[in-house]
Formats: sequence, structure tokens, C-alpha cells
Amino acid sequence: MRFAKKIVLGTAAALLVTAAGFPHQIAAIYHSSYPADPHKAHALALCQQDNSSFIRFLPSERADCYARMRTVVGDNTGIWSRHDRSVMHLAQLTHSQLTR
Repeated sequence: MRFAKKIVLGTAAALLVTAAGFPHQIAAIYHSSYPADPHKAHALALCQQDNSSFIRFLPSERADCYARMRTVVGDNTGIWSRHDRSVMHLAQLTHSQLTR
């Protein structure tokens, strides 16, 4: 029992020293995992609800999540199909077709 406690305390101390040595990298990981942008935060929350094995600290997982939730994130680059475009964009397209 004592040995297990020493292992846990030693591991916690090692993690604390590592985090103290690299504060900017730890902060960058945290800020990218819990973004201030409400659209990205909502997309990550939805991915977490949909997939119990989703790990938001991995950049590849976040990129896959944003790709799946592109309408939630608000990334309307015009690459995707017409149903992904915003209502205003479709209204502008319709208006430009009518004025021809």
C-alpha cells in the first residue's frame, strides 16, 4: 500500500515538474482543446457526446471533429455542396440569377 502511494506521488510530482518546465506548450494544448470560439467549443462538445472515445487533446481528433461539424464551426468556404451554404449566400445566388 505504501509503495503504491509513493508511485502515485512520484508520478504526480514528475508531471508537475514537466508542466512547470513547459508552461506555454501546456497552455497552447489547453487553449486548443477548450477554444474560446463558441462554434468550435460547441462542435467539440457534440463530438464528445457522439463518441465516448473522442480525445479532445489530440490535434488529429479535433481536426476530424471540425471536419465532421463544419456547419457548426461556420467554415463556409464554398467548397462544399449547396445545402451547406448559408441562407444569405443562397439568397444572393438566387438574386443574381434573377437579375440576369
